[in-house]
Amino acid sequence: MFHPPDPVVASDGQSYERTAIEQHMRLSLVSPFSREPLQRTLFPNRNLRKRIEDHDKDLLNAVETSRKAAAAAT
Repeated sequence: MFHPPDPVVASDGQSYERTAIEQHMRLSLVSPFSREPLQRTLFPNRNLRKRIEDHDKDLLNAVETSRKAAAAAT
C-alpha cells in the first residue's frame, strides 16, 4: 500500500521522511546526516510536502498527455 510522503524537519535542520527518522531515532539520537545530537521534536515540512504533491500532479498530467498523444497517433 502506498503511503504519501510525510516530510519533517529535525533539530539538525535537515528534512527526513517521518517514518525513517522516527525509526532511526529509536536507535540513536545522533543525526544520520550531520552527526549532531538530535532532539526528539520533529516539525512538519509543509512546503516540501506541497512541492512533492505538485510534482506528482505534474507527472500524472504529463503521463496522461503522453497517453492521449500516443492514442491519437495510432
